[in-house]
Formats: sequence, structure tokens, C-alpha cells
Amino acid sequence: SSGINAEYGGSVSGAHSCSETQEQPDREKLLRRDQILFFTELVLFEDELADNGCSKLVVKCRVMPSFVLILLRQYVRVDRVMYRVQETRLYAEKTWNHVLREVTVREAGYHQVQHLDNSLLFDEWAIGQYLPVTECQRERLDFRLDSDSG
Repeated sequence: SSGINAEYGGSVSGAHSCSETQEQPDREKLLRRDQILFFTELVLFEDELADNGCSKLVVKCRVMPSFVLILLRQYVRVDRVMYRVQETRLYAEKTWNHVLREVTVREAGYHQVQHLDNSLLFDEWAIGQYLPVTECQRERLDFRLDSDSG
């Protein structure tokens, strides 16, 4: 590893089972304008790579009345070399006893995106939609619930 990537998608502890799945978060719920009960965004790491790009690790958490979504996102840009975005999403609905975990990696060499406007090339959130998915893994983490905890 080059030291600027975090290929770690997370560890599992406390789950009764962990299995691959095609199940995905309910897009309709994610896009609805429901009340946000809690939201936070925290930059865990940021470095300008000796003025040669950017590496940034951010966690976001959104709690809604019917679900919770946590996003861990690493963005890496090495100027005129490459772009990489790795996102780990944890999603659970209020009535579930499981969590969906999706790890997506998007990556492209500079030559693949150099035709884009500079405003996109330097926008860490917008550039992701222009990078091809190189890896996607979905897992379902099932938990035993104590029947007395209700």
C-alpha cells in the first residue's frame, strides 16, 4: 500500500452472522425530506500530500425517524496522477435486527478525467460520480436481539 489509501472496510464484532447480500438501502427513504433527528460530519484526517494533492477521511452520521446512515469516506487526489474514493456505508432501519454494509471503491487515472472542468477535478464530493467503480462489496450483518429489551 502506498500509505495514502485506506483499503480497510471495517471489522465486525457482536454480529451473529455476516453474509454477502444484494440487499441495498431503500433509496426512496434516503431521498425523502424527513426530519433529521441527528447529523454530524467529522474530518478524521486531512493532508495536502506535500502540496501534490489531497487525502481526506471523513465520517458522516445521519439519524432519521426510520433509519440511520453512517458514511466513512476517503478521498485521494494525487495531482495529475490519480483519483480514488472509498466509501463505507452502514445503513439500518428502525425495525431491523441487521445492518447493511456497503464498501465501494471508485478510482481513475488523471488521463481518464482530465477532460472534466477544473471545478469538478478539485471538488472532492462531485468528482466521485465521474470515477468508475472498481470494487463494490455488500454485506448483511445480523444481530441477535434480547427479546426482553423490546
